[in-house]
Amino acid sequence: MKKIALHWQILIAIVFGCAFGYWLPSRVEYVSWIGDLFIRLLTMVVIPLIFCSLVAAMTGIRGGEKLRRFGTKTMLLYLLTTLLAILLGLFLVNLIRPGAKMNIADKSDIVAPSLQTHSLRDILFATLPENIFADLAAGNILPIVVFAILFGIFLARTRNEATDQGLTAPEGPHTLSGQTVFSPTETLIRCFEGGFDVIMKMTVFLLAFAPLGVFGLIAKNIAQFSSEGGAFAQFGQGLGLHFLAVFSGLAIHLLLTLSLCIWLFSGRNPWKHLSNMRAVILTAFSTASSNGTLPLALRDVVEKDGVSKETAGFVLPLGAAVNMNGSALYECAVVLFVAQAYGIELSLYQQCVTVLMVMLAALGTAGIPMASLVMIVIVLKTVGLPPEGIGLVLAVDRPLDMCRSALNVYSDTCCAVIVAHSEGETLNV
Repeated sequence: MKKIALHWQILIAIVFGCAFGYWLPSRVEYVSWIGDLFIRLLTMVVIPLIFCSLVAAMTGIRGGEKLRRFGTKTMLLYLLTTLLAILLGLFLVNLIRPGAKMNIADKSDIVAPSLQTHSLRDILFATLPENIFADLAAGNILPIVVFAILFGIFLARTRNEATDQGLTAPEGPHTLSGQTVFSPTETLIRCFEGGFDVIMKMTVFLLAFAPLGVFGLIAKNIAQFSSEGGAFAQFGQGLGLHFLAVFSGLAIHLLLTLSLCIWLFSGRNPWKHLSNMRAVILTAFSTASSNGTLPLALRDVVEKDGVSKETAGFVLPLGAAVNMNGSALYECAVVLFVAQAYGIELSLYQQCVTVLMVMLAALGTAGIPMASLVMIVIVLKTVGLPPEGIGLVLAVDRPLDMCRSALNVYSDTCCAVIVAHSEGETLNV
């Protein structure tokens, strides 16, 4: 019997999870632990996967010129796609004006969630690791990415300098007294490459349990949404329009904007790439975790799209830390929604400042569920809006979180395809 493809298994699990959560909400506790366990297992491999893949990618890009070319292309693509997402959200919220339907300018019963806020200076400093071991233990992705890139660059330079001085053979191993030996630097590089292969094998094993994990997560979320006082009960006119505006923006960016970018910059078939990433999108949607979906994205981009491990190992982990198209669109939409709800009209200049602030905040958004809420509070305070206004959107944040996580991950894979094409790689799309 032919095995059912993973994306179909996940889709079936989503359907059954929705039915279970809606019809048997009192029994969700018996299955929700499966989803929590699945997320925990995926989180277990994310940090070593990011670190090993980035170091291996840096050492695999021989020569400073290639590294600069890789980094420049990747960051420009990430900035472009993020800016397009923000502008799309800006346009839709100005067009639909969902916040104007709330009419709460004279009300003071909006309850602010107890979220920890940070200044932009704190965000900037947080990108540079003060103690890499503490960041590894805490799972702080951005400083880990910065350290891994620097470590990989200087590890590659050490090997190149040793090669130039004749201390090692150009390709690494050499023969001494009839035995093959490696330099210490080459041995360290091979350790990271081997570590990446081992972690990927662990990931493939864990992904076999994805449908069970997705079932537990979806059942838990649906039960929460449909409960008294949940999102379904609070879906008023203004909040409904807000949901519509954000969801439409996410869908348009995923289906049209990113597809157009792939076609313009690589000439590849965007619909085939979208088909190849079905399991990735569904996993990101059901788990609401960009970081948790990274292992699957790495595997499918390499195996289905034909992107090299070197390119995927550089572009995707970096994107998991700095490329948040869905989160950026959502954060911009919420800021304008809150301003409209309080009867505050933002000028064109203020909206441009908002775009800039959202782009900076998106760089520091963690790829975990509901992380955007923290960054939204920062942006609201920076542009002079009441931070307690975030309480207006909490009712529908979770379903939108699932949608924007799917876009976050998919935009990374699109950039990986474009970069791979620009490097002359043979692709399957």
